[in-house]
Amino acid sequence: MPIAVRFPIFSETDDVYDNMYKNRSEIKDYSCIKKVFYTASKMVYENENKKSSNSTGSISGGGGYRGGATNISVSNEIKQEIDNKDNDRSALTDISDHWAEEYITALVKLGVVSGFEDGSFHPDASITRAEFASMLVTAFALTGEEDAADFTDCSEGDWFYQNMRIASSNGVIRGTDGACMPNQKINREEMAAMIYRLLKDQLGEATTAVVQFTDEEEISDWAFPAVKNLQTREIISGMPDGSFSPKTAVTRAQAAKVIHTAIQK
Repeated sequence: MPIAVRFPIFSETDDVYDNMYKNRSEIKDYSCIKKVFYTASKMVYENENKKSSNSTGSISGGGGYRGGATNISVSNEIKQEIDNKDNDRSALTDISDHWAEEYITALVKLGVVSGFEDGSFHPDASITRAEFASMLVTAFALTGEEDAADFTDCSEGDWFYQNMRIASSNGVIRGTDGACMPNQKINREEMAAMIYRLLKDQLGEATTAVVQFTDEEEISDWAFPAVKNLQTREIISGMPDGSFSPKTAVTRAQAAKVIHTAIQK
């Protein structure tokens, strides 16, 4: 069952919706509102293109939000801005013919990831725990900080502060001895654990199938159920040599593929 993005329910008044979109640059809570409304507009626009006989698109709420379907029309002005953004975002200089080009491009267009100022993406560079958690927060439009942990190494002035609190409140990230190690490179088993925590209720318990990796004994006990479940559901896969390499740092390309695959399940 495909999942695009989990949205809160929207107003059915087009003028209100349009005004919120046009004034989105003034909205401080970027992860909870600004990106959600851009993505919503984009999805409606793309739905219009697929269903030319219908002038409005339909978006369904889901996840932990008040779900429901609502029809929202997207003005020509917004459509043009979306087209312009897509053209700008797709011009990354170092992903052409890369194995993850499709996944990176898709997430860039959704605003989940972005390139650097020089136009590069560095697909094979490693990614930190804070960066990956932030990708999940944006990709799944997570909100809420009510139950967030007060991590000792996450301060209000840090760029990732709010995203880490949201990820913590949603059970995505857990600390060790009060620290969340935001700047530490995330490894493959940690990546699997974060995604599994987020999607556990949706995916259900893992099947009895055994993870077929040559190095599965190296997977930590706390991460094994996550790896087992996500591998069974083809959200993650192993390395070309048949191993999982649980302690190997995740690359930006690998993170893009896994998240893109997860939001399709």
